[in-house]
Amino acid sequence: MAELIYPRETEIRGPWILNELQLEKLHDIIEDIKTNIFVKYPSNENHSKVTLKCKTGKIIEDYSIIGILKDNKIDDFFPSELLIEIKTEEHEFKFEITSDDTGWLYTTDDFDDLTISTDIKHKIKTWTRENKPKWIVQKWVQFGIQSVIISFFVLIFLTVFLDDSITRIEAYKLELVKETHNLLDIGITNDNLPKSIELLLKYQSSYVPTSFVFEEVSNKIIGKLWLVFLICSVIILLRPKTVIGLGKKKKWVWIYKGWVHLVIFAIPLTIIGFFKDYIRDYFFVGF
Repeated sequence: MAELIYPRETEIRGPWILNELQLEKLHDIIEDIKTNIFVKYPSNENHSKVTLKCKTGKIIEDYSIIGILKDNKIDDFFPSELLIEIKTEEHEFKFEITSDDTGWLYTTDDFDDLTISTDIKHKIKTWTRENKPKWIVQKWVQFGIQSVIISFFVLIFLTVFLDDSITRIEAYKLELVKETHNLLDIGITNDNLPKSIELLLKYQSSYVPTSFVFEEVSNKIIGKLWLVFLICSVIILLRPKTVIGLGKKKKWVWIYKGWVHLVIFAIPLTIIGFFKDYIRDYFFVGF
């Protein structure tokens, strides 16, 4: 008979931006998991530990997340990692949130009872589904730098491809062509023959009189593309990171969450704002 094997490890990319309320809900789930494990595997060796770490090496330890939240040292703490361990005599469950790179959530267990393992997966999945970052935010932090680099080279290509600017000589030759067309419309006569020869000599020799005034007109769409690229690049490179919103990082949660919501709306609005005339002309020609 076939046996369904569940993965023992879970990895979910951040950024995990968690406030105190979200951590309290995580506490309820972890306590439920712990109760089920200890009932299934009764032993005096059973224990659980919650560790909050900062990058300087300082830690706060307790038996539960609520205990961490109530600790007197939490107000002056800069948390960067949360580790939860539930151990029996032979088995172990780990839950970890790190701020490495843009942050990761890891879970692992080695319980031989499939019911316990499946229950853990379900409860953790329920919490992560409600609190994990949006798909677009995950891709932003994962591919943000690469997208800026690729966009830069694409924009260089477009600048060359769309560049319709002309030199001073080319501008004067266009004027000569216009005069030549006027003469041809009238017809070559003895009266305008000297003028015709003069136009021909000027064109063939690429002559440009010093009195010729040439006002170079830049390609506006290229300028707008570069401006949008610069604005969007700055926004994209300011990527949110995992924040465990406790202690000194409590305010960072609202800053990062506000920044994420702002960016999700800011980039599309920036692009639409700069190219609204082209969008209107292309999609709403008949309106």
